[in-house]
Amino acid sequence: MNVSTLPSVELRDIQPLDAQRMRVDADGSWALLGGKCENCGKLAHPFHRGCSRCGGTERLVELEPIGEVRSSTTVHVTRPDVLLPVPYQVALVQLREGPVVSVPSLRSEVFHLGETVLLAPVLVDTLTGPRAIVQAVPLSED
Repeated sequence: MNVSTLPSVELRDIQPLDAQRMRVDADGSWALLGGKCENCGKLAHPFHRGCSRCGGTERLVELEPIGEVRSSTTVHVTRPDVLLPVPYQVALVQLREGPVVSVPSLRSEVFHLGETVLLAPVLVDTLTGPRAIVQAVPLSED
């Protein structure tokens, strides 16, 4: 699989908008974060301290950032603290490992149900400066 027009993002010295959803390391690498229940094994995104299935304790894990679009919509008004250019797409993506993630895409293409996407970092301007978020990027089969 090849990423169709995957944007190159320099993350060195950039903080994530939500540290429960992604981690950015000092070298600029990043990871999609989730939780795995130590009792029943359920994976979740974002990370929570308690499992929604059994109430057990979750431990922080890295998730594979590839999944399939289950639903999508177009957003015309955004949160006041994140200055995303509108309109933009939001998709519910079921990761290959199971959790469902809600992610935006700053691309103009509309998502298609069942489409395979890669979750990749993108920078957004906020009232406190640039922050990293995860966006969905379509994959093309080769």
